[in-house]
Amino acid sequence: MKKRRIIGTAASALFITLYTVYLIVFGSWAKEDAEKGLRLCAGVILKTVMPFSVASSLIVSSGLCGAAGRLLGAPFSRLLGLSDDGAGVFFLGLIGGYPSGAVSAGELYSKGAISRDEAERLISFTNNATPAFAAGFCGSVLGDARCGALLYSVCIVSSVVWGVMIRKKAGKREKSKLRLSVPRLSSAVLSASSSCVVICADVIVFSIISGALSRLPLGFVIPALFEVTGGAVSLAAHVRDLRLCGSAVCALVSFSGLCVADQTDGVCRGYGLSPGYYLAGKPVQAVLSFLLYYLSYPLIIS
Repeated sequence: MKKRRIIGTAASALFITLYTVYLIVFGSWAKEDAEKGLRLCAGVILKTVMPFSVASSLIVSSGLCGAAGRLLGAPFSRLLGLSDDGAGVFFLGLIGGYPSGAVSAGELYSKGAISRDEAERLISFTNNATPAFAAGFCGSVLGDARCGALLYSVCIVSSVVWGVMIRKKAGKREKSKLRLSVPRLSSAVLSASSSCVVICADVIVFSIISGALSRLPLGFVIPALFEVTGGAVSLAAHVRDLRLCGSAVCALVSFSGLCVADQTDGVCRGYGLSPGYYLAGKPVQAVLSFLLYYLSYPLIIS
């Protein structure tokens, strides 16, 4: 344990030193990369994540999440071992974008509506890209709307498979513990704004880091590991085989990138939850998505 702590401290000190030196010596590059991150925040995150975050907060605080899970989520509740509230979060995660699934699960846990274990499992397979991003943006990057639709479908299937893999044996299905009520819009906006500020700050920092590493040999691979939007564009520009490129982008969207992982870790810590399932599950989902997209491509794109 002591040796591990020493290694961790040394790695942190090295990162802090290199990051600070880069900002000082290559300040113009850092500003350029930070500007890219700001444009991404304004053009994508504030336009898509913010509205969905407000909607998610309203749905959870009003009790509609559990009602939706009760009405629509019976098959998924049994398949994934979820309560009514958890099934509702599953549906939110299909449309809300990262990290709305994590935030919704955390809010339900904080209200005592779901258990700690269910919240941690939910976070690992409900933190997905929005249909607009996965099917729309990625479809345009890949040059075919059918590729985008296939990509989004495969990512959802991969997340469900992981959810089944970590499913706990469920007894009687738990009904929603939250009563229907009238939520406060101001509280939902405040909660969503706080989340978006953290997300945007993360995006800017990771834009600087990935920008620095992308200037190394074979640097086009780096953005794909750090940030999804820039990574998808970078992969599409350098991988010429359309089937292989689509598979790589699909894996990236399922993986979500280190930037989203850092955001999700922050959400987990804020609610006193562990990101263990998430950190273990995202690489597995990425591999599944790559294989499923690669195998399905000839059936959809002929």
